[in-house]
Amino acid sequence: MTKRNKIIYWIATLWLALGMLSTGIVQLIKMDNEVTMMKNLGYPLYILTILGIWKILGVIATLIPKLPY
Repeated sequence: MTKRNKIIYWIATLWLALGMLSTGIVQLIKMDNEVTMMKNLGYPLYILTILGIWKILGVIATLIPKLPY
């Protein structure tokens, strides 16, 4: 992989990770807009906590380097 491709890869990966992290935090702190949306969709509010935790774990899994098998 060339240096240019690595830079593009990491910029795209960090952008995705930042978006997932921010929405995960919003769901964990249960902002009013998220609570309203979940109520309108008919889901229980504990789904916000589950989604927030899984998004943050997804960010961690995306950003850690490859692990040797």
